[in-house]
Amino acid sequence: MFKALLRIKLASLPSMLTGGAKRGKKRGKGMAVLYALLMVYVIGVFCWMFAGMFSMLAEPLHDAGLSWLYFLMTLILAFTLMVIFSVFTAKSQLYEAKDNDLLLSMPIPPSAILASRMMLLLGLNLVFGLIIVVPSLIEWYAVVPFSLSGLASFLLTFIALVFFAMSISALFGWLISLLTSKMRNKTLFETVLSLAFLGGYFYLCGKMGDVIENVLMSSMGLADTLGNIAILKCIGLAAAGESLTKLLLTLVVLIIPFIIVYAVLARTFIKTATAKRGAAKIKYVDRGQKVSSMHSALFKREAARFFSSSTCIINNGLGAVFMIVAAVALVIYKNEVSGFIAMFGDAGDIVMCIVAVFGAMMAGLVLPTSSSVSLEGRSLWLVRSMPVSTREVLDTKLKFSLTIYVPPVILLMAAAGYVLRPGALMLLASTVFSLLLLFVMAQIGLIENIRHPNLNWTTETQAVKSGVSVMISMLLDYGLIAALAFGGYELLKNGLAPALVMAIAAALMLILCLVLRSLLHGRVAARFENL
Repeated sequence: MFKALLRIKLASLPSMLTGGAKRGKKRGKGMAVLYALLMVYVIGVFCWMFAGMFSMLAEPLHDAGLSWLYFLMTLILAFTLMVIFSVFTAKSQLYEAKDNDLLLSMPIPPSAILASRMMLLLGLNLVFGLIIVVPSLIEWYAVVPFSLSGLASFLLTFIALVFFAMSISALFGWLISLLTSKMRNKTLFETVLSLAFLGGYFYLCGKMGDVIENVLMSSMGLADTLGNIAILKCIGLAAAGESLTKLLLTLVVLIIPFIIVYAVLARTFIKTATAKRGAAKIKYVDRGQKVSSMHSALFKREAARFFSSSTCIINNGLGAVFMIVAAVALVIYKNEVSGFIAMFGDAGDIVMCIVAVFGAMMAGLVLPTSSSVSLEGRSLWLVRSMPVSTREVLDTKLKFSLTIYVPPVILLMAAAGYVLRPGALMLLASTVFSLLLLFVMAQIGLIENIRHPNLNWTTETQAVKSGVSVMISMLLDYGLIAALAFGGYELLKNGLAPALVMAIAAALMLILCLVLRSLLHGRVAARFENL
């Protein structure tokens, strides 16, 4: 039974990662290859980034006789990455899975259900950990003679760490599930917590250079600090293959918590899976009903779905957050930015062009329109049965996406204007260009989502993060931005004024807006009616 459940989980993994449809519908080979190439590219970028860091640490730490510190840092980074990226998956898979009732109604031991889910999570943890471990080993053995026993010791320690990370993810997943089960605004809490994780991750990435510098300059001090923590030094020595006794002790210490967690979850799985997780009761207050216009009702419907899902807020609203952060940073570091630009002479207008393109790049991460149709799911018939035209439905989806992103774009351009002090024509042209490019990308996202909808998703994550339309929209958006950047560079190189270049780009975007709008209200609208 365990093998059958595990096969089902593994068979659903590609669909979970790529947003594939259910009911036996398979993506074409070309799309599967495209997803595979994209995944290889993303993993390759992360491996390249960490390889650069480890290349600077391997030789100095080996020469200083601190091999154990090198491997300990590798394992700490791997552990952090595994926990950050698996804690919410553990929460949904172990405690809030939607197929609990179905599986528990079958003659299947609860321990088998739990084991199949934990094996899947262990596999995901292993993948995240290898993103750190593989470049670390490559850079280490590029400067140190290869040792089979040393490699075996490190791999055994790493595998034990995967189990330990799984136990920590399960614990934090349980705590988050327990906290949110009685919360009135569960979405807000999950959104803030997710943003905190992302913020911490980006902060660590930004400080990675300082961390490497401090390690190289005070490696002995860091070794003394970490060496005073017995368990950490034990793990480091075990991973470096310097002590068989410490290796055995490390394996025991790291694997026992997983065994305990699994035993507890197995004994309480039925109670956990069938627990009622009703939110805090809201006291009814009698208020008068307000009549809304048809357009207002559609808009509120889009807003309610967006703000009721932390997945939508995090993935579709991340670009807006980045733009707001960039605007605030420009104002706070005004003097530093002005001083840096002054080093290159009169480059304020050029930087203004860059800011306008940057805003578009942030908006192009994942616009809400690229998944707004997919999110209708199997209840698409509801909006199709309403006494509203297809044009009104699509225009509302477009308007809501622009409502999320237009204010941050204006804020970013206003902050850039305040700091860079460009001419009035330059500020106007760059702002209009950025807004029109945003409008173009929002229409591209909606058109692609109608052309490649995923209405049979199991979780919203499949529609929002990994749908085909999301990937194609992103590629088209960044392809358009790259073409505009190249064309603008050529025009600037030939002596055209930056304000004139931005005006030309804005005119092109206006023409493209009109073409896409005509297409959206024509053939694409007809396609939507036949979904």
